[in-house]
This record gives sequence, structure tokens and C-alpha cells, in this order.
Amino acid sequence: MTANGMANSAELRILTKAVDDYCREHRVADGPARDHIAYLVMQLFRQGAIDPLQLEEGLDAIIEANATVSARPRTQRPS
Repeated sequence: MTANGMANSAELRILTKAVDDYCREHRVADGPARDHIAYLVMQLFRQGAIDPLQLEEGLDAIIEANATVSARPRTQRPS
């Protein structure tokens, strides 16, 4: 990451490949879902992840955590 927090051209290639690979492996089509994956990759990058394995594992962890939260039964609050 450059001093101003931007990705350089080599990092952009890595980030783009991470999104492409993840979406291909998980059959994510173009559109909002792919945009969300790209957003998550950028968040991981801002946290210091640039290695393809770090990015893949980070995406898996985020998505698994969100799936676990989404799968929990919702309890109704008393009125």
C-alpha cells in the first residue's frame, strides 16, 4: 500500500485476481454480490492483507461469520 493508502498497480492485480478467483470458486456472478466481495477484499487490504492466501482466508472467515449470524433464529421482543 502506498503512503496515501492507495493500492499500487501490482497490488491492484493481486486484489483483482483475489476477487476473480473467489467469485469463480463460489459461483458469484457479476452484480451486487460480486461488488460486495470486492468491497470485502478492499477492507482486508486496508487491514494489511495482500497475500492471496490471506485474502482468501479473510473472505472465508467474514462470510462464514456473517452466515452464522444470519442463520441464528430471531427472537421476538415483548411488546
